[in-house]
Amino acid sequence: MEIFKIKNARFCKFIIASFLIFISVLPFLILTFSFLKEEVRLVICFVLLIVDILVLVKIFPASFSAELVLKIIDANNKKRTRFDFPKNISKEKIEKNVEKLGVRYEPTTVLPQPEILRYQFKMPVSAHAKGLETIISTYSIRCLTNEELKNIIKSVKSNSKNLKGKNKAFYLDAQQRKAPLKRTDIVIIFADSVDITLEKHLFNLICKEDTDGFNESIIPCVFNFSNETIVFNCDWLPDAFSQNYARNRGIKIIENKILKRKLDFKHNQNFVEFKFEGIDTEQTVFQLLKNEGNQFVDFKKKTNIKFKKMKDREIVFEDDFLYIKIGEKGIAIYSEIIEETKMVNIDTFDLWDYPKTNQIPKNTISKIQNLVTSYFLNRGYTVKFLSTKE
Repeated sequence: MEIFKIKNARFCKFIIASFLIFISVLPFLILTFSFLKEEVRLVICFVLLIVDILVLVKIFPASFSAELVLKIIDANNKKRTRFDFPKNISKEKIEKNVEKLGVRYEPTTVLPQPEILRYQFKMPVSAHAKGLETIISTYSIRCLTNEELKNIIKSVKSNSKNLKGKNKAFYLDAQQRKAPLKRTDIVIIFADSVDITLEKHLFNLICKEDTDGFNESIIPCVFNFSNETIVFNCDWLPDAFSQNYARNRGIKIIENKILKRKLDFKHNQNFVEFKFEGIDTEQTVFQLLKNEGNQFVDFKKKTNIKFKKMKDREIVFEDDFLYIKIGEKGIAIYSEIIEETKMVNIDTFDLWDYPKTNQIPKNTISKIQNLVTSYFLNRGYTVKFLSTKE
């Protein structure tokens, strides 16, 4: 059925969540069946609890992976290449909303200078950041060209660098002090018109101006008064671990604080084509769960065979995974190699994968990091260890 296809990501997420909740509460629902004897209810409840535990252990990896896939699709479903002006919108109203955010600062001498420059600092609410900075600037231009857009971005970066760390949190725990400072630059551009050649590719160019969006993000938001459209990078990052990504925060501020939730998503057909290797949006949620479960089982078997053959302190890099064996234990870490910068991003790790899952001591984590760093340095790469705190 069409409704069960994963392109309807929100409904599919609801199905998975409902199923997990149902099987979790089912044993306790049995206890409310008054037509059964108490002894029978207790026995059935006990048996169902055991079955529930076995089922949840079996399907949890598949449901977790499926949830991440659905988050990616759901985020893409929210993307639009452009929006029509909301009713009763004007430059004065947008500027008034911007003025309510943060504190006003004087810009640097880099041209063009913003008409408004606001700096907002918020205390971190988790261990993922030492602070949340937002810099909002506004520019007005008669005709926006590619060259003018580049000059504005240079000005934004200059002001952002100047304001970085302007405020600091008065108290940080040990984890927060090690975490990055998350910074979001929101660039409001009021354009009387946009160059024809630029207008066709404006959305893609704006997206390219942004960084990875995790710890830092630059989000130009162009108000084109000639055709009354708004274009900005609304590429929402799946916030799987509540890491308060910089881009997501910027999108929220634009949609909720600057545009006051007036963007029309329901009738807006300017969708962005979904392109993600290995994900077929035409499959059903049940096929997705089955496929993710099979992949997890296959990966586990493949990993166990590999670790059995490996020697102590041996490192193998294969299919974007770094396999490391220390003594009789092993770990598989997702790693991303960026050839252009000769950089390797190593995913966070704190659990052994082989022979069974258990915690890795902190001193062993440091030894593994040193081993990995040496491995890649010998091959001409710089290593960056990512963290859930980032």
